[in-house]
Amino acid sequence: MISLNNFFQQITMTKVVAFVLLYSLSILDISSGQVSGSCDLGPRLYCYCSYVESVGRYSVDCSGLRFNGFPIGTLEIVNPGGRDVYRISFRDSGVTDIFENAFDAMPNLFSLDLRNNQITTFPANALKSLTLVQEMDVAYNRLTEIPNGALDHMTSLRDFDGRGNRLITVGETAFAGQSTSLQEIDLAYNQLPGIPDALKSLSALQILDLSYNTFSPSSLPSGIFNNMNALTSLNLQRTLILNIDPQAYVGLESSVDRIVVANNNLTTLERCTFEKLTALTTLWVDSNPFVCGCELAWLERFFASWPVWRQARCRPVSGGSEVNITDFVFQNCSGYQPPACP
Repeated sequence: MISLNNFFQQITMTKVVAFVLLYSLSILDISSGQVSGSCDLGPRLYCYCSYVESVGRYSVDCSGLRFNGFPIGTLEIVNPGGRDVYRISFRDSGVTDIFENAFDAMPNLFSLDLRNNQITTFPANALKSLTLVQEMDVAYNRLTEIPNGALDHMTSLRDFDGRGNRLITVGETAFAGQSTSLQEIDLAYNQLPGIPDALKSLSALQILDLSYNTFSPSSLPSGIFNNMNALTSLNLQRTLILNIDPQAYVGLESSVDRIVVANNNLTTLERCTFEKLTALTTLWVDSNPFVCGCELAWLERFFASWPVWRQARCRPVSGGSEVNITDFVFQNCSGYQPPACP
């Protein structure tokens, strides 16, 4: 007879064997024969390589200090060991700078994630071989400039995220190679003094976020978006805007459906500035020092799209406490006839 102790030992061993088998199956794609699991891609690069059957290539995760808790520092040559890598992440990994030829062994890379590191200089030379990248994330680093030519070879780039840096300058031709490919740019939470000239020729751009920058002079000039005919969403929240030229949105008449100019220094909004934006359904204007007047009555078109926390307010000309613009318009402007637009 089997002793009770041996019986439990056999059960324990059976569980261990079953666990090992299940783990082995979890890292092996049966149909492709490709292995997923820990992978060493170079100095201090102890990553996780996942074979993605749907694309027949590898996704590599080196994020979150996966190398024994030590930051990467200088990112040297990344060696994928013969794997065809389409996506790689170094998010939150202590990267300070990148070796010139770091990505030469990954010419088919589709997505590069360098978010939340300490990179101070844009790694232009390291990107020269990445001609097929469509998604690039360098958000929350310490970049002060995107220089001319930095992205020249990324002619397929669609999505660029550079929010949360210290950007003061974007070279005039920084995005020249992406004039017909870039669809989304996020440069929020930087120190840009205005809308960079580099963005003005991006005819395929659909989403632009420049919120929380310090524009100076604090106005939107005429024709600033004239060539961005595909733009659907524009966020200029908290950019110190004082006024908007009546011709500022020329070129966006049939495309833009969402504009945010909340938390600025606007005292009024001219109806004719927005009248021709036929696709516009959402306009958030809260937290501006508006002066109450029936010239704001045209905003009634957007009242239904304002959530409670987005209710715009104005201060009566005679003084006193601020009131909701919705309340002021309903109480004072029922017979108001706006002047014709020029």
